[in-house]
Amino acid sequence: MTTFQITGTLHFTGSFHIGTGLSGRGVDRTIRRRSERIRKIGDSQSGDEFESDTDETDAAADYREVPEIAGDAIKGAIRGSAERIVRWLVPPGRAKEMQEETGDSRPKHPALRRIFAWQSLLGPGTPSVPSYRFGAPKYVAGGMISDIASTAVGPDGIAKARTLRVIELCSAGASFSFSIDGKAGEWDKPESRDSLDLILLAASIQATSHIGGKKGNGLGETHFYGLSISPGKEPLVTVESLERLRDGLVAELPNV
Repeated sequence: MTTFQITGTLHFTGSFHIGTGLSGRGVDRTIRRRSERIRKIGDSQSGDEFESDTDETDAAADYREVPEIAGDAIKGAIRGSAERIVRWLVPPGRAKEMQEETGDSRPKHPALRRIFAWQSLLGPGTPSVPSYRFGAPKYVAGGMISDIASTAVGPDGIAKARTLRVIELCSAGASFSFSIDGKAGEWDKPESRDSLDLILLAASIQATSHIGGKKGNGLGETHFYGLSISPGKEPLVTVESLERLRDGLVAELPNV
């Protein structure tokens, strides 16, 4: 059994909204945020420099609010990419076999379930399975939290009554570091299902283009870069590896 860790940077090329489900300060939909304590350590021509500081007695300490992304948000976005890749690689006529059942959101294909719902595989006869932990991304820099107001406009060009809505957004340019940890798998064996699952996971990360928004609404455009897998491995997403992944996904379809 081995372990692995995938790390990289998540960068937003557009504004995004990852909500709290609550309202506040006159805003209908507020974004997830947290207060980060900082301390000015010097001035320069390029601007002030700051560092995190936990010393509550420091009179020079200050706070800033930074956007926050839950691990489930990044997991959900990557899962969406993984499901599209699986449906792209398997024969079109078999897609119906992978439809989720009403009231059960667990993915149907075994590869997707092993990565994104591995807890569902645990039981009396299976006390342990390879696990995948999606850590909460950590804010690095960039972006600005702001309020955006919108209203419905009638055919006469006048705003309709009681249609004003205010939403909080984080502007483009925000960057977050992220990590995914795997434990108790056989990812070091090229012929194993775990190895193919890792190829699917890496491809899904690179294919993820939106978090905190949807295509068409102008929110949440993002890309991942600086992807690194440790212990050191060769690039996982190649033409040859995708062909092996396709064959492995198809081979498991009768068990779906």
